[in-house]
Amino acid sequence: MEEHIVKFHERGQGRALIELAKQYPPKDAIREFVTNGLDARVPNTIEEISVIADPISRRIIISDNGVGIPYDALIALPTNIGYSRKAGNIDMRGEKALGLLAFGSLGDVMHIISRPHLGKSSKYGYLRWEIDESKEKIPYFHEELDGRAVEDFYGNFPHGTRIIIDRVDPHIIEKVLTIPNLKGSLRTLYNPALRKGILRIRLGRLDKKGKNPRIELIETINYERDSSTELIDDMISIKIKNEEAPGNLEVLL
Repeated sequence: MEEHIVKFHERGQGRALIELAKQYPPKDAIREFVTNGLDARVPNTIEEISVIADPISRRIIISDNGVGIPYDALIALPTNIGYSRKAGNIDMRGEKALGLLAFGSLGDVMHIISRPHLGKSSKYGYLRWEIDESKEKIPYFHEELDGRAVEDFYGNFPHGTRIIIDRVDPHIIEKVLTIPNLKGSLRTLYNPALRKGILRIRLGRLDKKGKNPRIELIETINYERDSSTELIDDMISIKIKNEEAPGNLEVLL
């Protein structure tokens, strides 16, 4: 008996990708992009990540000052969904390589603008994805932009990545991704990095003219506040799968 491999029909593949893109709760979608930003931290620096809502334009803007993405790697992203060099290693973030699809749970269009930290080019890589439900596809296109063109995407930046999610449902912006809601979830998820001083996260909303963002810095959680017991803060050495050197497990009790 000959073995065969189950495959998507060309049209069915597009439908499946759209369905995958829409499966994320909105706050989990934001987490995917913030985690990507943290993973892209320039060594020995503080990673600065901002999440800004633009209610008038129905946009969410997520920016970081990380290592950025080289243009050839950027334009390969849409054709590598589901494949990652970390595939199969469940101990690593991004091992399923599906996180970028999360934009579809927020809006219909995603712009990715990136400039490498060590790149020699003054250009920015630009990649645009759009969910087209009528054709059951997620088409994309790419090009290189100069600094003047990037000004139209909330200003240029020295290095890092900016993701702009467009045509966001107004309910998501006004009721779900509010500053208090995001502050609570992101503060809990990223408190270890915030405590170590390797990450700063800023949340904001633009005014009715699309300018003058109201910015709030996420502060670390004070575990001892309102507690009647002494905080136990310790580091335990543990063995990590596929690694020779042990890792450190931070314990807070």
